[in-house]
Parts: sequence; structure tokens; C-alpha cells
Amino acid sequence: MILAQGTTKNRTLARVLSSSSCENRSDSHDSSDYYSEFLCPDARVEGRIVFDQGVIRGCNRVVEQLLGLPTAELIERSVFDLFAPGDRNMAVNLFEKGHRQSFESSLTRAGGTGVVCEIRMFEQDIQGHPLGVMSLVEVGYRRQIEAELHKARLRIIELEDQLQNKDAALKEVLWQVEDSRKESALEIATNMKRIALPILQLMKQAESPTQRQYAGLLESCLVDFASPMVAKLEAEHAELSSRELEICHMVRSGFGSKDIAAAFCTSVQTVLTQRKQIRRKLGLTNRSLNLVTYLKSLETRAPNL
Repeated sequence: MILAQGTTKNRTLARVLSSSSCENRSDSHDSSDYYSEFLCPDARVEGRIVFDQGVIRGCNRVVEQLLGLPTAELIERSVFDLFAPGDRNMAVNLFEKGHRQSFESSLTRAGGTGVVCEIRMFEQDIQGHPLGVMSLVEVGYRRQIEAELHKARLRIIELEDQLQNKDAALKEVLWQVEDSRKESALEIATNMKRIALPILQLMKQAESPTQRQYAGLLESCLVDFASPMVAKLEAEHAELSSRELEICHMVRSGFGSKDIAAAFCTSVQTVLTQRKQIRRKLGLTNRSLNLVTYLKSLETRAPNL
């Protein structure tokens, strides 16, 4: 049977246990150190009380704040005397039956006022001797924290919804910009077909092979000007030089290495080296993908959103 108050025998037993236990430790401490690991001394919310056969042996600062009593006045008192009279027998019965689930009960503060706490009582073996441990959290404080956590969760959900809405709106704007760009490119291409290309067709009928070649190159450049390939190459591969971009335009338009070398007044070997560098920068070195095919695919690739 758990004692409602400490007897002389219990006090003597507790002192003997505390003394012998402390002597067995490598560093000699008082009884408060003996219980300290079970008292959670750094806790800010959870109160802890250690008791032996119902007699309080130690408590932490949270208990002092909750009950308005210093530890010195709580030591040697019955832990069950802390409960309001109407809850005292219930607490004794729950502990005797080994009930480890938390329950709400009213504790008596200094001055006779009450404070409702969520309490859990259990036994803890300390160096072969079973001692009781009572954990308590003020219900009002716990409910305040739960309410704040609930508000925080709702705020997070609200911010996630706002972020998703902004993301959807940004994607819509980007798609509109892409559609507008395509419309502008189509308009430019249409105007070139109506005005510039017919003139180039006449130039390509010139007697000089060089003039015909340059007319074809100019035609290719004008077509590329209205193509999305240029912008995508520069955006995705900023490491490409201006000459390499020009070679990309000509390769995509069907010009061979010999034609490109003649246009730039350089050797075929130089153009082959430049094409090899272009493939490396585009990540095509160890791939069987044709350079012409890759460049043309840029025109139909969806924008990165």
C-alpha cells in the first residue's frame, strides 16, 4: 500500500538508499544529483517529481513554478498530498494498478489554489531500487501550444496554396510570352517570305558562283533570324562563341564543312575542329545524335518552365 505521508521508516530507508547509491558512483554527489537524470532539470514545460513509496525525493524547477513552492518544502511530503482532495484517491489507485497512460487532474498550489495538469505516473528502476516518477504539464499551457501549432500548420497550408497559385500564374505568363514570341517570329517569317526572299531568289540566279553562295547564306541567316533556335542556343549554351553560333546556323541550313570553310576563308580541317568543339559543348561527344538533327530539334522543343 502506498503511504499518504512519509513514516520514520521510509525516511530512514530513503536516506540509506541515497547514501549507498551515491557512494557507489565514481563521483560523490548529494541525493539531488542521484535523481537528477530522471528530473529533466533543463525542461521548460514538463515538471518531474521522483518519489519513494509515495514520499517526494526530488523535483525540477517547473514543478516549483507550477506549485509556487520551493523544492525544500516539497521534499519529504507525500506526492499524493499534492492532488486536490477529490482526485487524491484516484491518483493512488492509478499508480497502484500500474496505469501508465496520462490523465488530467487538479494539483494544489501554494495558497490553496488549483492548477489542472496532464499527469503520467510510472515506476523507474534506479540502481536496483524501484522509485516512482510523476510527469506533469499544465493543461492550459499545453493547449496554448497546441493552438499555436494548429495556427502554424494552417499558415503553412495557406502559404503552400499561395505558392502553388503563384507558380501556376508564373507558368501561365511564361506560356503567354512564348506564344507571343512565336507569333512575332511567324510575322517576321511571313514578311521575309513576301519581301526579302524573292529578292534573294533573283540574286541566287547570278552568274558568279560566289554571289550565289553568299545569297544562299544570307537567305539561311534570315530564316534563322525568325527561328527559335538562335535564342535557345544562346540561352542553353552560353559557352558557344559567336563564330560557333554562325557555324551552327550554317550546319542547320544544310551547308557542308567545305562550303563553311569557303565562306569563312579558312581550311576544312579548321571547320571540322570547330564542329568537334561544338559537339562537345552541346554534350553530343559520345552520342550518335546528328548535329543537324539536334539543332533542328531546338525549334520544336517546349520551353523550360
